[in-house]
Amino acid sequence: MPLYDYVCLECKESFEELVFNSNDAKQICCSRCGSKKINKLVSLFGVAGTDKKVSTSSCTSCSSQNCSTCK
Repeated sequence: MPLYDYVCLECKESFEELVFNSNDAKQICCSRCGSKKINKLVSLFGVAGTDKKVSTSSCTSCSSQNCSTCK
């Protein structure tokens, strides 16, 4: 199911909408103020079952190479 993130240009509210086709996209309005002046945001997607963390040298709180202990 295509779930998209939007932001309202009037009240700055961020919200998500389930959009099945281009006709649905034309009907989207802000969930807070009802404005049709919205922008679709670029979203990252998650993949189920890929919860492994990658260690980077920029993590200053790690005392080891295992970032699963970082908070």
